[in-house]
Amino acid sequence: LERGLPLGLATAATVEAPKPDDVVSDAAITRWIRTTCEAVEVGLINYLHVGVRVMWAAPDGAWKQQALLRPRCKVSITGHGCISWQNTFLGHSFELRPEDPAASAPVSFTVQHAGVVSIGEPAPLPEELYRHNWTAVVETTQALERKRARAVHRTFTEVGFARAPIPERTWAALSTYYYNNRHAAQREDWDDLGTSMAFVNWWESQTRLIPMPLRWKERWHRELMPTVAAWAGDVQLQATAFYGMRVYADASWLIRHVDREDTHALSAIMNLDQSDDVEAWPLLIDSLDGETHSLTISPGEMLFYESARCLHGRPLPLKGSRFVNAFVHYRPKDDPHWHAVAGSYSGAAVRWAADHIAVRSEEAREMARRLAAHSGHAWLAGAAAASPSAAPTSSAGSLGGSLTWEAAVALDAAIAILLFGVLCLVARRLRLTGLILARLQRAARPRREKGEAV
Repeated sequence: LERGLPLGLATAATVEAPKPDDVVSDAAITRWIRTTCEAVEVGLINYLHVGVRVMWAAPDGAWKQQALLRPRCKVSITGHGCISWQNTFLGHSFELRPEDPAASAPVSFTVQHAGVVSIGEPAPLPEELYRHNWTAVVETTQALERKRARAVHRTFTEVGFARAPIPERTWAALSTYYYNNRHAAQREDWDDLGTSMAFVNWWESQTRLIPMPLRWKERWHRELMPTVAAWAGDVQLQATAFYGMRVYADASWLIRHVDREDTHALSAIMNLDQSDDVEAWPLLIDSLDGETHSLTISPGEMLFYESARCLHGRPLPLKGSRFVNAFVHYRPKDDPHWHAVAGSYSGAAVRWAADHIAVRSEEAREMARRLAAHSGHAWLAGAAAASPSAAPTSSAGSLGGSLTWEAAVALDAAIAILLFGVLCLVARRLRLTGLILARLQRAARPRREKGEAV
C-alpha cells in the first residue's frame, strides 16, 4: 500500500503485480520492491533569480551534486521544461543550495512520496497585465473559438461526449498522488500567451498546477487509452497530451472553447477533488448537433468529449474554494490531420476560414498569429494578415462574391476533375506523338540502309 492511498481503494493496486521471474529468490523480491515500490520521481522547481545546486546525501555521508536548476522557472499549461525530474528512492535526502547564498536559505527534504518541491516564490507579474482590457480579449477569443469548432469536420460519436467512472486502478494512483501533493500546487502562469488570448480569468482568480511525474503520466495515459478508444468506436489512438492537475479557486471561470485540432481529437476531463463548500459547477458543452448541455462530474468521474469539435467551458464563476481537474488527450494514430475531410485541409477548410474569420482589430490579428504559431495552421496566419477593414472574401474571388464551405468543396472537386482531364489529354497527346515518331523512325531505317536521303 502506498502512502496517501484512500482507504476505500486499498484493494486497488497502484503498481503492477510481480511477474514469476521477479519472485524466484529473496534477492529478486528485494530488487522488485526497490525498483517498483521504492523508486519515485521528484520534480524540483527553482523560482529564484540564481541557479540552484541539487545536492544528494550519499550513503557514505558525503553531499554529491546531482543537477543544477536554472533560475526563474515558470509552470504553465504550455510546458514544464524548467522542472527537473529526479529519479530517486524513498528515504533519500536532498538539499537545494542557491549558488548565491544571499538569495535564499537552502531547502532540505527527505523523499517520502513522488511529488514536487520548490525553492523561492514565482516572480510577480507586471501590474499592467492586471489592468489590461481583458473583456475585449475574451469576446474576441470566444468568437474565434466558435469558428474553429466549425472547422473540424470529422466526428467519432453520436453525441460528442459521455460520462463514466475513472478506472479503479488509475483513480487509486491519481487520487493518491493528488493527496500527497495537494499542498504543493504551483502558480499557473498564463502570461506566456500574452494579452491577445484569454481562456481562464487568472487576473481575477489565480489557477494553480500540481505537476505530475513523467513516468506516472505515461502510465495513466496508457491505462486510459482503451477506455477512450472503446467510447469512440475502437479507434486506434495515439497519446498526445496530459495536463494538470489544475486547481481552480473561488470565482474562477473558463470560457467556452475548443482544443488543438492536431492533437486533441478525443479527450477526457477527470475530476480529482472538490472542496466541501463547492456548489455545482457545470461544464457547458455543445453536442455534435449544436445543442448546449450542462453537465457536472464528481471526484472519481471523468467526462469523455470530442474536444476539438465540441465547444466546452465553465463560464459561470466557481462558488467554492477548490475544484481540481486533470485532462487527457488523444488523436487517431499517426494522423495529425484527422480533423479535415479528405481534400479539405488545403482546400475547402482553408476557404471556409477565409470566408468566415473576419479579423477587425490589431489585437485580434495578433491572437490569430499566436494561434497559428501554436497550432501550425497557416490559414490562421493568413487571416491575421488580412486587412481589418476589408470584408472577408473567398480565395476563389474571381468567381464573384464569397463562397460557403460547401460551395468551396464542390469547386475543389470541379477543379480537380478539370485538371485530371487536362492531364489525361496531355498524356494522350504525348503518347500519340511518341507512336508517330516511332513509326517515322522505323520507316526511315530501310531508307538509310539503301543510302536514300531522308
